[in-house]
Amino acid sequence: MVVVSLARGARDRQQWNIDLAVAWRDVLATVLPEVTDFCRLYLFRHPELAPEHSGMAIGAGPASLGRRGQQQVLDWLRLLENVDLKAVVSSDQPQCADPAAAIAAVKGLEVETDERLRDQALGAWEGRRWEDVAREDS
Repeated sequence: MVVVSLARGARDRQQWNIDLAVAWRDVLATVLPEVTDFCRLYLFRHPELAPEHSGMAIGAGPASLGRRGQQQVLDWLRLLENVDLKAVVSSDQPQCADPAAAIAAVKGLEVETDERLRDQALGAWEGRRWEDVAREDS
């Protein structure tokens, strides 16, 4: 099963993550009711970032999580509570690695970081506000 955590909008992002996971589980339960030899892959996009990062070109740079992002991590922990994970792999960016570490810790695992999972590098734009990029670099 592939569960992809995507944001539909800041207001309902948390519920969207949960709804999507449940929807995939239900769909695959009807398609693969008795499969016993397969692997499940859970993919989570980094949680919502802190408000100070809103409107900024973060790219491959670091960013901190906001309150809602921290709540999303707690929701993921509940979602994965009864899931037998074999590995946790993450980008080395803190907005990804920190939530991955929380998941790995409760599962007794170590996070394997891989820089190939970083967001796209934005060069000179990284850390700048998108409105400044549009105004100054156009």
